[in-house]
Amino acid sequence: MEEPLGDKRDSNRNDQRIQRTRKNIKDSFLLLLGSKSFDSLTVNDISEKAMINRTTFYRHFPDKYALTMEILQEAMEDLMKNVGSVEENMLTFSNKPDFANKSDPLLQKNLNLLSAFFEYFNKNRSIFKPLLGENGSLWFISKMNTYLSDFWIKRLKSDNTLYKKTSQNGILSIDIASVWLAHSVVSILGWWLEKGSAITSEAMAEYVLSVIVQGYYSSLGLEPNR
Repeated sequence: MEEPLGDKRDSNRNDQRIQRTRKNIKDSFLLLLGSKSFDSLTVNDISEKAMINRTTFYRHFPDKYALTMEILQEAMEDLMKNVGSVEENMLTFSNKPDFANKSDPLLQKNLNLLSAFFEYFNKNRSIFKPLLGENGSLWFISKMNTYLSDFWIKRLKSDNTLYKKTSQNGILSIDIASVWLAHSVVSILGWWLEKGSAITSEAMAEYVLSVIVQGYYSSLGLEPNR
């Protein structure tokens, strides 16, 4: 049976009201992050900033952690839209980019992807600097680490050729490599958002990819003693 027109209009108005309230809560939370640390922020602070009561807040979110996770999920989805198709544009590890050849298509592809990654966080610095910077939330940093490491583990294990190569020849398992990579990227991202604004997204991409591909010592210009 078709829903009466009046009921549809009421439902649409209610949906719009819910979305406006949720957006108001998120916006208020992000504004507060500019002046208070995440760990010291309370539901009461957010409710007062949004000019709603605590009951209204809890009607939409069980706590500030659930609110933050929804913001993180939306940000990651937006990031993927900016970077492009995951399957086509995920960092390619099945072959090693040639850093000595700046025109290497694989090198350029990975540099472009990492540049887009850093530029996204740069444009959304007001969200991520308070959460990932030196006064950031250990809880949020842990969630970011887990999100990225799980993402890379899933992506790398889906590449059968790469998975076979690492299983036969690798010193590290994909799990350990992905966890290391996630923690490294999140740490340097937090430092960059806090202190490295003079460094461009393109430069950050080159620095990070250099360490991933060439290793720590080679990236510093150090070679083993012969």
